[in-house]
Amino acid sequence: MGLGERFIEHLRVERNASRHTCRAYRNDIRTFVNFCETEARACRADVTLMQSYLAHLRGRGLNRSTVARMISSVRTFLDFCVLEGAAASNTARLVRGPKKGRRLPHFLDEKEAGQLVGAPDAGGFLPARDRALFETLYGGGLRVGELVTLRVDDVADGLVRVMGKGSKERLVPIGDVAEAAIRAWLPARAAKLARLRIRSEWLFVNKNGTRLTDVSVRDRLTRLARVSGLGKHVTPHVLRHSFATHLLNAGADLRSVQELLGHAQPTTTQIYTHVTAARLRDVYDRAHPRAK
Repeated sequence: MGLGERFIEHLRVERNASRHTCRAYRNDIRTFVNFCETEARACRADVTLMQSYLAHLRGRGLNRSTVARMISSVRTFLDFCVLEGAAASNTARLVRGPKKGRRLPHFLDEKEAGQLVGAPDAGGFLPARDRALFETLYGGGLRVGELVTLRVDDVADGLVRVMGKGSKERLVPIGDVAEAAIRAWLPARAAKLARLRIRSEWLFVNKNGTRLTDVSVRDRLTRLARVSGLGKHVTPHVLRHSFATHLLNAGADLRSVQELLGHAQPTTTQIYTHVTAARLRDVYDRAHPRAK
């Protein structure tokens, strides 16, 4: 096993990194190694090389966030190389990457969110599943990876047991509407599996009875946004952002929202305070006689 693959295995086993994270690191490290080979300096990851690599990434027209992530990947990889004795030092830590722009998350207002998740009809296999699927996604603020790995036994008394990032488990309330949608979905799910003569532990399955994938969820949500007449591009993370924003707008404290989202650091959740601050400023500008 080469050094790069040992690094990916280290991320997967030691850091409990998701397959998406491992894939992103693998791609970033491959880009860096290819650049080093082109520069014929693969064994000399010195400051000059890192500066050249940074300039190379900027020259590709990548945005600041992507460049910052790719430099961070190299730093982490070279830390591992030092640990393995394959490098004397990590010179990537001597190069300052671009500051990531802090973009406000896109979200739906409460009416739009209700219009979207309530769009599927109640009857039939796919409508029943999609109603339960997206009510649960919005009702619990789940990541799409958490949603598709829910098991039937993970749902009880209005709560779902979620396995989050870093294999950290948490209990999340999903609300009465999502709970009712799941109850309506389970008979349709059972009937489908009975016809297929298979058994499954997964809560959300496709027409073949296998576990629903995150790609399928994104595709179904894109279709649902179109047929519901919303007129917006909606991703699973937009519903997660909407969940957090609506809670904070209704007076929920930041710490509670952090726990519900499964954020390890409060700074990750604080982005939503900018969203609510922007909303309050808009209300002020429209309502206060001295605003303008």
